[in-house]
Amino acid sequence: MGVNLDDFRAKLEVEDLSVLTVRNYCSDVEMFVRWFEETYGQEFDASRIVQREVSEYRTWLQGGEVPASAETINRRLTSLRKFFGFVGETNPAKGVKGIRVVQPGVQALTLTQLRRLLREVHVHKDVRDIAILEVLCGTGIRVAELVGLKVADVEISDRRGSLTVRCGKGRTSRQIPLNVDVRKALSAWLEERGSDEGWLFTGQRGHLQTCAIWRIVKKYGEYAGIDDLRVHQLRHTVITRMVQELGMDLPTVARISGHRCLASVLRYAAPTQDRMEKAMEELALAGD
Repeated sequence: MGVNLDDFRAKLEVEDLSVLTVRNYCSDVEMFVRWFEETYGQEFDASRIVQREVSEYRTWLQGGEVPASAETINRRLTSLRKFFGFVGETNPAKGVKGIRVVQPGVQALTLTQLRRLLREVHVHKDVRDIAILEVLCGTGIRVAELVGLKVADVEISDRRGSLTVRCGKGRTSRQIPLNVDVRKALSAWLEERGSDEGWLFTGQRGHLQTCAIWRIVKKYGEYAGIDDLRVHQLRHTVITRMVQELGMDLPTVARISGHRCLASVLRYAAPTQDRMEKAMEELALAGD
């Protein structure tokens, strides 16, 4: 039996998985099939794959010319477990252990960098871009959640405001309160945008997609002297500030950020190198 990705894809879609998850599962299986056929010089037959070959594939992923990260390897193994569980009675990927991941510290901007970034976007006076950066830096929403916002998801009054995120991770929804900076930026953009319906963030070609947001953030990061700034760093920055600067309780942070378990939020409480150095300096008795 070869591989029928159309049937596998249809099965995944029935499970109501996100488009990105389905795409990743299928591309991971295709990669394994290519590796097998190139390595063994035989046509792929799912019914004849054994655990040893999946283990060898994991080793290849670790030691290739461009080694895959532990997270990527574990995702690809998960995809294979899903696939072989679908096509046969035995699952050769089931007994292959993933790579243990040591959670790294999050890559958050310093308060100085954050101020420089927001200053640059305001200096350039693009009302839409100001709104995008203020929302990202003032709410911590994911980029996929940002591009999924519609005008109807914004509620703003004189002293209060909120964003309703309807396409959160795991198909969850939540409401995020807006601070005064975000309310002002969104109000200005909505006034310039001139419509009370449709996608919230648009450009000359219509609805802004994720890649457009990446380019916008990277552009202002370069203006602010922040090399290779990524959108997700802004989310990390917001959550880190909530935990470390504002001392918010973890359930509140999880509710605002859309994390489904508190363990995911705990890593934002991990001290930075600067904080550890400052703490150790404070232990000194004699000093200079």
